[in-house]
Amino acid sequence: MRARGVAFMVDNCLTTARLGSRKWAPRFDYILTQQALVAVDNNTSINRDLISNFLSDPVHGAIEVCVQLRPTVDRDLISNFPSDPVHGAIEVCVQLRPTVDISVPADADFVRLELRQSGN
Repeated sequence: MRARGVAFMVDNCLTTARLGSRKWAPRFDYILTQQALVAVDNNTSINRDLISNFLSDPVHGAIEVCVQLRPTVDRDLISNFPSDPVHGAIEVCVQLRPTVDISVPADADFVRLELRQSGN
């Protein structure tokens, strides 16, 4: 990124990341330059509740776990895939996901025959 710039990085990124950054970067730029900096220039008082709510948001705990599990090597190195720390992050996410009862009657017509017979 330092050598070629943010635009090069965005253009050569995953489709989802590229489209997301193309969508949100102009909005972030507008909020920063047309609202936040103008408010600072006008000495507008700071809403401390917004800052407090942001700092106490529980998402910071999840981000902290993700940061600890992030890969330390280039993600493009397929040889490291099985030992990639991202698998640990996936395990944490699996443990944190809500438990939903998806059981269905064993004789339901959309259940495959072999599953009906095994009682799964």
